[in-house]
Amino acid sequence: MKLRNRSVKIISVGTTVVLPDETIEIDEKKASLPSIKALIGAGLFEVIEGAQKAPKKAVKAEPEEEVEEAEEEAENVVLEAPKKRGRKTAVKE
Repeated sequence: MKLRNRSVKIISVGTTVVLPDETIEIDEKKASLPSIKALIGAGLFEVIEGAQKAPKKAVKAEPEEEVEEAEEEAENVVLEAPKKRGRKTAVKE
């Protein structure tokens, strides 16, 4: 699998140092490591050849009823001022 460093930082893969915009080739054993998968998922590594990119997570849409209920609850919330902390000011008499 070929990977390209898309970040502006140096990334270490085992004993190999990958400079920005540099391409490296790694075996399937290293490609299956969670740290490599995380770097690919974060967009720091771009897959040039080899395994397919992981599909992005689908966002589950909320039903309209739940959205309306949440909006009604938000309208009924009473906002309170935060309590003051710290030293009390001296009172002049």
